[in-house]
Amino acid sequence: MEQKKEIVQGRIRKRSIVSYLLLKIEAMIVYKTTNTVNGKIYVGQDSNNNPNYLGSGKLLKKAIEKYGKEFFIKEALEECADKNELNEQEIFWISSLNSTDRKVGYNISNGGDEGDRAAGHKIAKEGIYNYWIRTLGQKKADLKWKSKCKKISDHNKKNGTALVKRGRYKIWVEKYGKNEADRRKENWKKKISNFQKEKMTKGWTHSDDAKKRISEAAKGRKHSEESKQKMRKPKPEGFGEKISKALKGRKGNPSPTKKKVIQLDLSGKQLKIWNSLIEAEKELGIYNLSACCKGKQQTAGGFKWKYYE
Repeated sequence: MEQKKEIVQGRIRKRSIVSYLLLKIEAMIVYKTTNTVNGKIYVGQDSNNNPNYLGSGKLLKKAIEKYGKEFFIKEALEECADKNELNEQEIFWISSLNSTDRKVGYNISNGGDEGDRAAGHKIAKEGIYNYWIRTLGQKKADLKWKSKCKKISDHNKKNGTALVKRGRYKIWVEKYGKNEADRRKENWKKKISNFQKEKMTKGWTHSDDAKKRISEAAKGRKHSEESKQKMRKPKPEGFGEKISKALKGRKGNPSPTKKKVIQLDLSGKQLKIWNSLIEAEKELGIYNLSACCKGKQQTAGGFKWKYYE
């Protein structure tokens, strides 16, 4: 208790005889758990004074998982008579020992009724990025978010190799057996199919920003020889009808080949309006009509062409 006296500079509370009797019965304490490897601490409250309980803080649990429970020591900082006093003294010790500083300790919250778990729930509801903006400012939040995204990306690149190389089904067969793997495969196919149908029904499309990111990611990507062989294989019977049925009702920009086009002579006089580029090309045996419509070339087949507006 000498450490407490030094910190509070002579602030010693008077307890009644009843309070001290309660201390003996309930043994409610504020404790400090110390990582003997790096010296970082965690301050918490324990209503039962359980020597095996080191704390429930998220950062503390991660540290215990990393270093091992044997490298952590728990010591009592103060005994308390009731829950209110326990909350009050936990707040005092966290503040005094500065254990919310990441260089010093593992505490996330300031203690009391708002423990680390409650604080974690609030952060989860608010969103970690918004929480960083509020507590650290926009600039530091952006840096932390960029670092977090890089860690996730590196982790996925490192640990996603088995799934990419061997495939989900093979992993399931090895882990659960063929029957269970077949069941999971069917459920997965249904899930993907339902998701695609829902997107098409709602007219879902990628945003311009998403399209740009997808395009950038695809640049320089090369298909493996195995993928090329698969793409060269003839499509099964009924494949076209199946795709057509799946795309039915899908909203989006009309295909350029299905737009109406106007056929003009070289003087610019309108000759005919065709229902589509394909129709005109098949009927006249002329190609590259789309290049004329887009202004990439002047004529095709001795005629001028433009989209019907």
